[in-house]
Amino acid sequence: MSLTTQNARARTGPNQEWAVVVDIPSSNTLVEARNKLKLSLHQKWKWARSPGNGKTSSVFQCNAHVDCGHHRMAVRVEQVFLVKQMGDHAEEENLKRRSNSTLPFAEEDKVRRAVDEGTRPGTVLVSMTKEKLRELKAMGEDPLQHKRPDGGLKGATWCSNDPEYAEYMHILHILGVFLAYSCIFCCRPYSDAFCCILLYSDDRLLYSCADVPTLAQLQQTKKEMKRAKVAGVQITTLLELQHFTNPLLMPPSFSTFSIVAAADEGSSTAMTELAKQVVCIPQPAVYQTTGVCLTGPMQIGWLKQLMDMPFGFVLHGDGKHKLHHGGWILITIGTHTLRWDDHNKTLSHQFAPLMYLFCKEHESAGCCMMVVDALNVVCLKYFGAELVPGGTCSDHSDGFKLAFTKAFPRAPFGQCWPHIIRKWGQGEYAKKTWVHFDEVAPHLLSMHLATTDAMRDLLMIEIGDLWDEWGTHMNTFWNSYCKDGWDNWHMGVFQCMLATPNQNCQESWHNHLKDSKIPGIFRSSTETLFKDALPQLIEMDAILLPTELNFKVPQIPKQVMDKALWYVDHKGTHILEGRDEDGEKMWYVMRRDNKSNYKKIEKRLIEMFEAAAKGELDRRIKDLEHLMDICQLIHIVKPYDVLYGNPICEGNPMRLACLGCKGYQHSGICSHVLAVNHISQQFDIRAQVVRIGKSKKAKAGPGNVKRVAPALTRLPAPEPDSSDEEQARLLLQGQQGA
Repeated sequence: MSLTTQNARARTGPNQEWAVVVDIPSSNTLVEARNKLKLSLHQKWKWARSPGNGKTSSVFQCNAHVDCGHHRMAVRVEQVFLVKQMGDHAEEENLKRRSNSTLPFAEEDKVRRAVDEGTRPGTVLVSMTKEKLRELKAMGEDPLQHKRPDGGLKGATWCSNDPEYAEYMHILHILGVFLAYSCIFCCRPYSDAFCCILLYSDDRLLYSCADVPTLAQLQQTKKEMKRAKVAGVQITTLLELQHFTNPLLMPPSFSTFSIVAAADEGSSTAMTELAKQVVCIPQPAVYQTTGVCLTGPMQIGWLKQLMDMPFGFVLHGDGKHKLHHGGWILITIGTHTLRWDDHNKTLSHQFAPLMYLFCKEHESAGCCMMVVDALNVVCLKYFGAELVPGGTCSDHSDGFKLAFTKAFPRAPFGQCWPHIIRKWGQGEYAKKTWVHFDEVAPHLLSMHLATTDAMRDLLMIEIGDLWDEWGTHMNTFWNSYCKDGWDNWHMGVFQCMLATPNQNCQESWHNHLKDSKIPGIFRSSTETLFKDALPQLIEMDAILLPTELNFKVPQIPKQVMDKALWYVDHKGTHILEGRDEDGEKMWYVMRRDNKSNYKKIEKRLIEMFEAAAKGELDRRIKDLEHLMDICQLIHIVKPYDVLYGNPICEGNPMRLACLGCKGYQHSGICSHVLAVNHISQQFDIRAQVVRIGKSKKAKAGPGNVKRVAPALTRLPAPEPDSSDEEQARLLLQGQQGA
């Protein structure tokens, strides 16, 4: 009996009536039903020759077998869509998606995953070759004996008289019935990347492993996948873009996001489904920008949370270039939250995007104003008021500076410090061969750590005079970052909690954007860009980030506890209690690693620090190095500003703030605040860091000299452990605030 006869008999079997697939739930739309159908069974389907009408039904044929007679159909039954099936499967496996496909199913899927991950075909080839090498070595074969003359590995052949040998060798996953006739073979997918051929000859079963694909085959497959994405609608005008996104306009109220409106006449079902996860913000055509602002239901939920905490968060804005072949860039506005990095056991910031703008204008004033105004459009429509951030931040961008200061005049604007110091280190503002190049970085750090605007101005004046003595090398930097409102990269620029002039969280989000979230998907047609790439990005952010943005301190790093304990042990020399202008209690904490090597906090040191904080140069300051050290010498711990908030932390029940401290401004907790809470007997640090289950010291002597106790004898009582007494003493100290 031939294979064709068997396949024909399979198609004319008894299962020729449509029956509902009970393990696939019903759907509300045809698109949803089609997606469930494609994910069912082996996930290998193709459109049938009679594919349905595309409105009430869609028919697919099984593509896992050659000329298969099994069909499934997504069809509307009354008010819902069900999946039905008909026909039996054929027996011969189908290795390729189409007859002219370059690669088999398994290899094609691997290349598709690699394309989605942004991996190059060469990297895929190396991975597949390594996997093949492991298989050959496991079989005791010499890989060089299976090398193709033009490079790469060719198929290897093994012989066996036992048909079950394949199971033990883990070569094949036998899914059907093999034909036991000489020179007749059938193919099966094997492992995750290769194909095997079975051949019966002279009562022996031969297993032949197909070749690893060549680099040219992988490159051709990737090119076909990219061509399928790019060969779509190219949106070139603002009018075309508005027509395309019209079905995604904002619903009348925030509560209606869970309800999918019926599709308008002429609007595709796919766009109606897209409206579940993407919202287009309607804005007037006054920004001279070719683009639209998009967001999602989860992002609007985050905006609702931020509306309840005015001045308690910072907005970040930046653009990501080189994403799309058409010259479009992605501009995002968002905030950052605090999270516990369990891998590094520390606290870090996480960027939460709130508004997305894909446009052709590269951070112009119009597009920056457009995406910032879109936030207030959403807040006014759904929550009745505008957003009130405690600060705004971006890199050196005139567009964002104008947009932020105009939309949020009460929020101070800060500039990203890591951008500045990185550019300086790369020699962008002065040659690295300049004799004073290495001396400038400490100057910049000192200006960055200034706790007040007046202290920053004092340092800039004194350091600027020194730069003038060195010549004109620093003029470019001075004109870029020390005048005309661009001197806003010091620690005192923000009073808001969890805020430093830093864009690293958004830069990290940009990097993961191409590497892990939607790699490669932006390099597609404009239609695919707005229908697939941006919705997938918005949905991924909504899923991966927490439903409620976190502004609390989840954990306290151990290194911060250890440093705080040092201040507790040296409270007599490094901590001094005082009163502020309103008579409230405050504490001066002297840094332990000061360059002037001060060993005890004194009144004169506090006077020099407070004078610098007011922009005054104390007569006791010796030189510029002394001034820079004094400006970083003292930390002031006092009750927090109610307007700007204070992150809730278990180690800070007194709700104290450490003014200008970079650790506190970043993480909401620092060693100085912990130490003051401990001294005030409000939080016990020693109870947190005391060792649990401390073992006894091993007795001196070589090896294990202790004999095994005889059976049925009472063991002696354990000797008292001195570490228990030490642990009790430390715990008592902690309870007493010592």
